[in-house]
Amino acid sequence: MIHEIDVKTKKTKTRKWTKKEEKTHNEIAAQSGDEKSYAEQRLESYPRVGDQLDAIWKELNYRQTKGERLQTEEARNMLGVILQIKEDYPKPKKK
Repeated sequence: MIHEIDVKTKKTKTRKWTKKEEKTHNEIAAQSGDEKSYAEQRLESYPRVGDQLDAIWKELNYRQTKGERLQTEEARNMLGVILQIKEDYPKPKKK
C-alpha cells in the first residue's frame, strides 16, 4: 500500500500500488536483498476487511437462526444493525 499526502490539503490517502510500482519495488528489493516481511506479505494477501467482516457476521447470523444465543449484547445489537442495513439495501438479484 502507498500512503500519499496532498501537499495543499494535508490529507492522507492510501491506495494500492500500480503493477508498475509494485514491479519496480520488488526489483529494487531483490537487488538490495531486502525481502518483504511476513507481515507485509500477509497484509497484501488477506481479503478486504469488509469481506472478512461479512463472513463473520454471516456466521453469527447463522448461529443465531439455529437457536444459539450470541454471548454479548454488543454482538447481538451489531448483528441487528447489520441485518437491518442488508434489508434496507438488498443485493440486486442476478439475471
